[in-house]
Amino acid sequence: SRADWEAVNKLVQFLIIFYKATIVLSASTSPCSHKLYHAIVTMTKNILMLSTTADPDALLRTKASSMLGKLEKYWSLFDDKVDMNRLVMVAAVFDPRKKMKFVKGCFDKLYGKDCAESTHLCAEITSILRKMF
Repeated sequence: SRADWEAVNKLVQFLIIFYKATIVLSASTSPCSHKLYHAIVTMTKNILMLSTTADPDALLRTKASSMLGKLEKYWSLFDDKVDMNRLVMVAAVFDPRKKMKFVKGCFDKLYGKDCAESTHLCAEITSILRKMF
């Protein structure tokens, strides 16, 4: 029926996010460290959007909420129990097309423009870069 096809289309759109991230994360024939942070931010942003949306598809919202919990287990910026590798963000800064402006933009997308978390993370990444050089 039409409703079934619409449900399948929503699921496919949901899974495409992870397919694209998997392609970036599993690349073995080309350097991908500068692409990694963008893939993680895109995935996180989409999961957050799907888990908090007012979409009538409760199953998709439930799956997204479950996936968000699993993602936060490994990728939570402000959880003392999670040791997130901030060098992933530093690698994005070294990409000449992106620089620090890209990383700051990602923080703003995830946490809100000019919020305390975004400002703190920018300062932390800048500090890491200064220690390296």
